[in-house]
Amino acid sequence: MGTGETKKYSKSFYGPFPEEAFTELRERRRQALEESLGRRVSTMVAHGQPFLLDLEAALLEQMADPDEGLPKTLASGCPLGVHEKIGVHLDIWPLRKENKSI
Repeated sequence: MGTGETKKYSKSFYGPFPEEAFTELRERRRQALEESLGRRVSTMVAHGQPFLLDLEAALLEQMADPDEGLPKTLASGCPLGVHEKIGVHLDIWPLRKENKSI
């Protein structure tokens, strides 16, 4: 695409933006990081994780962030500081069947 051109995406949206836009952005960022760092960068989401931890680690590495090891720690899981079971509080979090808008 040349300067000033706009890429058209399908009408299926992921949030306010088309999913294809996010996919393209991730892929371009992955390619740039691989070129810059000289190593493979994954855009796969590990089982049980909501984040692209390898991509995040590569971004932190590229920026020489002192916390660049954090995503690797998160990949194996880490304690949240809660050592006891948290009960259900219906006045704060109503059950789905009680609130049809959830």
